[in-house]
Amino acid sequence: MTSQTARLLDPSRAVVAVVTVTDETDRFGGTIDLSSTPPTIRAVFDEFEEIVNGQMFSFLDEVEAKVAALGLIAEFPDGTTAPVADLQVYPTAGEVSFRAAVAVG
Repeated sequence: MTSQTARLLDPSRAVVAVVTVTDETDRFGGTIDLSSTPPTIRAVFDEFEEIVNGQMFSFLDEVEAKVAALGLIAEFPDGTTAPVADLQVYPTAGEVSFRAAVAVG
């Protein structure tokens, strides 16, 4: 499998993070660089990781809704963009996975 570098953009098209991912058929997985991530968005990712790692699953739906509400878009090297779904970011490990919804060319 070949990895590719993509950018995660907010709805205003500002870069939130850079990811290096491999297409795993139904989702993308790989590493994430959060050095350009705004603190408010980073806090949501930190909260997600804390809830998952702490196995506090009763809070998972709430934090997943916060992540989805970010409305992030993946922009791939060929210029294709797609809304991000089921985004999972683990800042401590620098890992990411997500599904790319319908591509928007």
